[in-house]
Amino acid sequence: MVLIALSIFIGFIPVFEDFPGILLSLFYLAIFSILTILLFFLIRRILGSQGKSLKELILLYLEMIVLFGCLYFLLLLTGSTIAHFNGLSALTNEAVIQTPSLVITTFLKCLHFSVITVSTVGYGNIFPESWLALILTAIQIVLGLYIVIIGISSSLAIIVNKKIAKQEESRKLPLMLAAYEDISVFINRIMDLFVDIYKESGHENSPEKIEDLINEETFKGMYNNLNLDSSPSVTPSHTWWEYLSAEAKRICDYGEIILVRHASHVDPEIYNLVHKLTESHEFSTMKLLTDLKEINSKENIQPQMAANISSPSGEFLSKILDLYHWCDELRCIHSESRKNMRKLFHLKINN
Repeated sequence: MVLIALSIFIGFIPVFEDFPGILLSLFYLAIFSILTILLFFLIRRILGSQGKSLKELILLYLEMIVLFGCLYFLLLLTGSTIAHFNGLSALTNEAVIQTPSLVITTFLKCLHFSVITVSTVGYGNIFPESWLALILTAIQIVLGLYIVIIGISSSLAIIVNKKIAKQEESRKLPLMLAAYEDISVFINRIMDLFVDIYKESGHENSPEKIEDLINEETFKGMYNNLNLDSSPSVTPSHTWWEYLSAEAKRICDYGEIILVRHASHVDPEIYNLVHKLTESHEFSTMKLLTDLKEINSKENIQPQMAANISSPSGEFLSKILDLYHWCDELRCIHSESRKNMRKLFHLKINN
């Protein structure tokens, strides 16, 4: 809008001598009204600039310089009888017709005066004389100082917030590493249990990635082929009925410890993952396998069918993967502490 108003000035100045006095006055009034409205909205934006970014404040500052430069230029156009500024001559029709470049040079001087006014430098080569020019320069100085104060406070707030965030991160780092230690034990126990099941289920090919092991298709084959009456390779010897039940209880008990120990500082999303896994239907069913064994002996249910009752869902498996990847990412982020961090489960299956 400011540039549009300026282009109207420059376009019409050469033909001002052909304007009747009344039309010229109306033209000036229209331009002055536009600039006044722009000034009103600019003041509102400046007064509401708390919390704006430094980039937005700088744009407001530049916009104010241009707008007030246009206002000073307008005063020179209408000041043939009143001296608004000492050091800037009014733009008369005769002067513009004789020297067309005077329009551009005068406008640049107005912008220069706007800059030194808002920066409160005041070289003294140009200064306001009329009451209207004095009011405009006073408004510009106040608005400029207000933007500068807001800018300084915003800069200080950014610096202080970064320092506080860094201190907070340093304070939370030991707590986060402690949470990692417990959660890595939790996820490693889950992975070890499922690897044991994978080995027992007689798969010919070993999975190359964690995602190849922790997926619904792999688990469907694992649980369909698992004979609960057989014994896993553990000491002391147990059947899979007792082993799965005991391991599920051990995993859930450790999950409960994590939920209590790290409730105040672990990421809510990670906390929720541990909670969902600890309270999952899959582990709850595993813990009841010893009871199902009695039903199995009475009802003559095949052990494979009983094992399949606790077959994990896709949602359950995705939570395991999310928790595993969180641990893995944390080890990568805090590489300087990696040597002191517990090693994460590594997929290596020897059938």
